[in-house]
This record gives sequence, structure tokens and C-alpha cells, in this order.
Amino acid sequence: MTVTDATIALELVANLPAERVALSPLLRDAFALRDRLSAFDALYVALAARRRARLVTLDARLARGAGDLVEVVLITS
Repeated sequence: MTVTDATIALELVANLPAERVALSPLLRDAFALRDRLSAFDALYVALAARRRARLVTLDARLARGAGDLVEVVLITS
């Protein structure tokens, strides 16, 4: 990646809309996924399920673990 490409990418990321989300409402749902996902991944899945949102990931393992719970888009190279 060139310096120009990196600068453009950083600018795009900096301008993404971001929202902080409280973890406490997600904890029970995430805990229920403890046998199939890491705690970190389970929180993302719990949030996607709660929001009825599509989960976009590069992580094939996460996609497999969450595929029957939420809509998952696996990005492959």
C-alpha cells in the first residue's frame, strides 16, 4: 500500500459514522454463545442479532459460528 493509498484509507475510516454501544444489554446473549464463539465475536453477533443487521467479516470461523444466527457476509480475497 502506498502512502497515498494509506492516507485515503485513513481518511475514509476517520469519516465513518461510529456509535458506542453499551455491552451490558448484550452480555446474556453473548454468554449463550460461549460454546461456539469467543466472547469478543459473540458480542458482535449479539449486537447484529439485536439490530437485525448483517454481519460483515473477513473471519471464516466467525462466519461459520454465526451463520445460523444472523445474516453473515464473508469477504474473501
